[in-house]
Amino acid sequence: MEMLKAKTKKFKGRSYKISPLKEGPYKKGLVKNLMKARREVKVALDKKDKALERKARNKVHKFKKKLGER
Repeated sequence: MEMLKAKTKKFKGRSYKISPLKEGPYKKGLVKNLMKARREVKVALDKKDKALERKARNKVHKFKKKLGER
């Protein structure tokens, strides 16, 4: 079975998957929500609240899947 090769972009020596979605309002909204979820992770880490952190990380995962990055 051959694995599909995802498009990647290098940044500071690390490879990151690139979203296959075309630029537009749908993708822009997903990216905005992803960034908001990432900020929520930071807040949860600062508060040392494990439940809040898990909830925020689940949101990040959800939006990354919708963007096709996972």
